[in-house]
Amino acid sequence: FVLHVIVCYFVVIDLSVVLLILFVIFLFFLLFFFVFLLMIRRPPRSTLDRSSAASDVYKRQLFGGTALMWMDEVAFITATRFSRQKMVTVSSDRVDFNKPVPAGTIAELIGKVSHIGTTSVVIKVEVYIEQMYSDHREKAMEGTFTMVAIGDDKKPVKIRW
Repeated sequence: FVLHVIVCYFVVIDLSVVLLILFVIFLFFLLFFFVFLLMIRRPPRSTLDRSSAASDVYKRQLFGGTALMWMDEVAFITATRFSRQKMVTVSSDRVDFNKPVPAGTIAELIGKVSHIGTTSVVIKVEVYIEQMYSDHREKAMEGTFTMVAIGDDKKPVKIRW
């Protein structure tokens, strides 16, 4: 009789251990499920993602802010190549958006030095577009950017040219 009780006791323990194991597995499944849901959730959008999302809103055309960013980069490259000094943008003067830039077109950005000051350079940037399989080219945008040469102390320095 004593042996029978002990065996039953072990069976009860085994059954509770099995239930405990099943409960732990269930908890891991829930944890995995919630982690999976968090992983498939969209991450927060960065600035660049927002500009491309805005482009989708405007029927697959180049967003004006993205075009302005490209033009500023071309102005920076033009001024840096001209002066071979550290340059920063201090202003973007008039920017004209004459034609939309639809998706699938080729955009060519051209920067030219239009004025040289003591510490600054004015760069004119023109954006030309052409269809992928056509020779027709037209000006879509133009703008002027003022770039200033700076030293290591981040103060304006004379342009060497």
